[in-house]
Amino acid sequence: MTVPSSFAISPDVVSRDLGRALMVLDTGSGRYFRLEGAGASIWPLLDTHHDLASLTDAAAAASGRSAAAIRDDVRAFVTTAIEDGLIVSEGTESDGDQPPSLRIERTKLHRHADLQPLRQHFAERHYVRLPSLLEPALLKLVAKRVDEGEFVDRAHHGIGTELCLVPGVATGLLQMLFNDPALLDAVEAIAGCRAGCFDGRVYRMSASGGHHDSWHSDAGEDRLVAVSLNLSPEPYEGGDLEIRPAAASEATDVVRNAEFGSAVMFRISPALRHRVNALRGSRPRTAYAGWFRSTPDFQELFFGSLPNAV
Repeated sequence: MTVPSSFAISPDVVSRDLGRALMVLDTGSGRYFRLEGAGASIWPLLDTHHDLASLTDAAAAASGRSAAAIRDDVRAFVTTAIEDGLIVSEGTESDGDQPPSLRIERTKLHRHADLQPLRQHFAERHYVRLPSLLEPALLKLVAKRVDEGEFVDRAHHGIGTELCLVPGVATGLLQMLFNDPALLDAVEAIAGCRAGCFDGRVYRMSASGGHHDSWHSDAGEDRLVAVSLNLSPEPYEGGDLEIRPAAASEATDVVRNAEFGSAVMFRISPALRHRVNALRGSRPRTAYAGWFRSTPDFQELFFGSLPNAV
């Protein structure tokens, strides 16, 4: 096979180093690839090296071997990755924006700033906003996979009603991203608690569907911190997060999270209550929401029942 003069990771591909192995998910086919050894060493270099010569030099520097000694290994890896659809001829993808404090990218989490201001705000107000949490290319991919999925009615007894996305590629993709050990570390730095996993769902609410949410705490089942990621490409009316102390009758904070791809993280405690207030107008609210939990350990669950891995 002829290797393109310039190549890059496919825009349909997302990867994470989950500690036990570097996992790559092709969201187009739904296949997982487990990279170990030389492949796990070469893959992260593809973020910045897009031709065989520079990739070989970078791999040599990282391994302490000569370029001549590893040239065939690098070529073989790139060739196989192209055949599997993980690498494609390079296109252009750049947003050019000033990055936020945290940004989830297709191959890693970037912590661009000191998280102390977020930690202080969380300690004082029990929530923080995380603007532009998903990079634009990744957000576009997630939205595409969500649109391809099927939503079904779901009722939360005594709390509310919604449409819930049937588990599939989109939920598998988000599960891998939000269980990134680097993100768990960032949550600990902000919220001061150690999570073992993130447990979430994609849901949709609309005024026309009669969907609603009531005050509740979500406390229990080892839940520590909640996150709601806005997956609504178009702005909606209402649907704001409200937070109050359990003893209060009115919201003390109303948190608007209107930006597509931004998130809100807030504390789960028996002493607090929260809800999503009423939606208005014709546009639905779609979100990925769930909880960082102290147990179970995500890696035990994931690698114990790894689906469709190559």
